Amino acid sequence: MAITHAKVSAVADSADVNLVRPSDWNASHVIRSDEVVATTNATLTATQCAGTVINNYGQANNLTLTLPTAVVGLGFTVIVGTSVAKYLRLDPSTNDKIYLDGTPGSDGKYVGLSSASVKIGSVISFKSFKTGSTTFDWFASAVTGSWTAET
Repeated sequence: MAITHAKVSAVADSADVNLVRPSDWNASHVIRSDEVVATTNATLTATQCAGTVINNYGQANNLTLTLPTAVVGLGFTVIVGTSVAKYLRLDPSTNDKIYLDGTPGSDGKYVGLSSASVKIGSVISFKSFKTGSTTFDWFASAVTGSWTAET
């Protein structure tokens, strides 16, 4: 993703390369996305769910990842890096719902892959969104794979 600044500086660079110079401001920027590798049950932090990729690479057992409480600005993508005959679940906090492809689940109910469905390349993206004056929930969009919601 490219970032274009609304203003560009025409001021010439100083000779001191240790200072931030106009050409640094005008240069292309790199946006990186951290990858979180999760192979055992864990509670993810808000930082781990802010613009990241979550990967199960090396998963050997059933895996439940508990999501942080949904708040403004969170979003992440889960990409399955290991096929395994075990389940993979993303479990929201008690008062959060996951809307799987627009269908609301119940508070605290997971979205995941069954033990027959954890296949390399399965992908789902999550984004928090406002659902009340002070509340947020999760929207999950299945990209590939057989993602299902707990009933």
